[in-house]
Amino acid sequence: MSYEDEHYQETLNLLNETSPFGLTGAVFAKDRKAIIEAEQTFEARCG
Repeated sequence: MSYEDEHYQETLNLLNETSPFGLTGAVFAKDRKAIIEAEQTFEARCG
C-alpha cells in the first residue's frame, strides 16, 4: 500500500484495524522513526 507522508499514521491505523487476523506484515522505510512507529502499532497484530 502506498501512502502520502502526511497520512502515515492514518495508514498504519487503517492497516492495523482492517482485519482481526494478524497474518504477516512488512514495512520498508529509510526513516528509522517510521519503522519504530510501525513496529509499535503492529506489535500485537503481525507475525
